[in-house]
Amino acid sequence: MKKIIGLILLVVVILIGAYLYFAGGEEGENPQLSGVSEGAVTNPWIEVLADKVTATNASGATTTLKTGDEIKGKLTLTTDTKGLANLYFPDGSVARIDSGTVLTVDEASYDRKNERLIVRITLGAGRVWSKILTLVTADSEWEVKTSNVAATVRGTAFGVAYVNGKSTVLGSQNSVSVHPRDQKIQDKEALVSPGLVLEFKDADVSSVSAGTLTFAAKAAPASLLKESWVVRFEAEDKKLDELIKQLEAQGLSGPQLRLELQKIIHEPFLKLQELQKSTENAVTSTQVEVNTNIEVKVTTSTKVISPTSGGGSGPTAVSLVISTANPLTGVKEGDTITFTAVVKMSDGSKKTVTEGTLWQVVGLIGSFTRPGVFSARLDASVAEFGTSSGSIVGSWKDPSTGKEFFDKTVIFSVNANLVTPTGQDG
Repeated sequence: MKKIIGLILLVVVILIGAYLYFAGGEEGENPQLSGVSEGAVTNPWIEVLADKVTATNASGATTTLKTGDEIKGKLTLTTDTKGLANLYFPDGSVARIDSGTVLTVDEASYDRKNERLIVRITLGAGRVWSKILTLVTADSEWEVKTSNVAATVRGTAFGVAYVNGKSTVLGSQNSVSVHPRDQKIQDKEALVSPGLVLEFKDADVSSVSAGTLTFAAKAAPASLLKESWVVRFEAEDKKLDELIKQLEAQGLSGPQLRLELQKIIHEPFLKLQELQKSTENAVTSTQVEVNTNIEVKVTTSTKVISPTSGGGSGPTAVSLVISTANPLTGVKEGDTITFTAVVKMSDGSKKTVTEGTLWQVVGLIGSFTRPGVFSARLDASVAEFGTSSGSIVGSWKDPSTGKEFFDKTVIFSVNANLVTPTGQDG
């Protein structure tokens, strides 16, 4: 009987140990954040355009986000006064997050088989801009709510701001359906079309309920349309629309178009992961174990070297920034674009590292003739379409610490340099 009880206890201990091992993960790792996996993406992932952007889970643990982190579960994202970010979804839709913003991703799910997308965002403060591709299924949903209104759409672009208790919903493409969240007037609805705006404060509930204030949109004032967040986000939408038109010109539509769009947007971050893996500085260590039978067992393991803390006390590298003198618009075959790689140091100084940077081209748009010098050229496989899109990725390793830094350009297009035949007289 004792043997049976002992065996049962042993099995229980093994099961508990297995659960803790497989469910626990690495120490300090946030289970809701992970690097973007290869292949088709089913979770939203973030692009950090400017630091600082953080994520806080339900238990209050906060993690600083980096480009390529997936967003899993309910998380509150916060950008500081200089932070900017794009939150991309598998179907190609994107939520653009302005500086000084706090929003919670209440739900974000995507079923690739039936293309059902569910996105629910609560804006606690600041501004978020939604650029949504057409939601395919009838049960798909995209909702952005503040403390006093909820905006739902099926395929559009719109901005929502929540500042000092006032909600502002600005229409950009198609129409947005907006409802008050207060139960007394939640049956009210306002359609916000392009160029219109709806503004609503908590104090307006009683006026709408009494009938002295109409819950409706009005023409957006020119001052609002000129605000930096509106101008910036609408310009980004135009770039995405141009990319979609290019894919449509190649004969793509529906799921194929969305998959290709997501691949183009996502590919630079997969390339960053490949670079990180391929350039990791690793050493092999050998451990020797001797058992009671005098047998020698050799175990080989690989360890990644972390930057050393000893030595000099001078400034350290903080980030890598890739730039070019001219905007990446209107690029044609044959154009030569010079990029510069600059490392920002901890003391505020900068160091040019163009020659020591590893340059990579993502997409079939050209190649580097020497460090920092890009030559635009469409690959033969896409030349017939007259245009293709891609981006540039740079990586630099600090020789003193071994730490690597990465940066990338925006996605840009290279167009065929068509030459119009000269007519002949006669």
